[in-house]
Amino acid sequence: NYKVPFISSWPLTASDTNTITITARAKREKQQAIAGAISRGQVAHERSLHHAKEQAEYELERVSTKADMQIEYYRTELKLMETKLEQLKKDMQQQEEHCHVQEEMANRELEKA
Repeated sequence: NYKVPFISSWPLTASDTNTITITARAKREKQQAIAGAISRGQVAHERSLHHAKEQAEYELERVSTKADMQIEYYRTELKLMETKLEQLKKDMQQQEEHCHVQEEMANRELEKA
């Protein structure tokens, strides 16, 4: 921090004018440095937000894809189970028909006897 020394006499001397000029320049440079730091901070913050957004979008896509794959897996499993159930129903129907045929044949044998 540059401070203007106490100026005891007027008019200003060349030294006093030089000190004031240096002080004004230092203040201006300090303000520019602060503005630059704020600007760089904002850019870094925006980059950070952009990166966080990209990361969140990637994570959402990954989770969504994983969920889609799981849904497809369970759909396939369900179709497989439905196919097995249909086959079991057909097998039971055939066994039932076979039992009816056996029962009719047994009834005929009893009638003959």
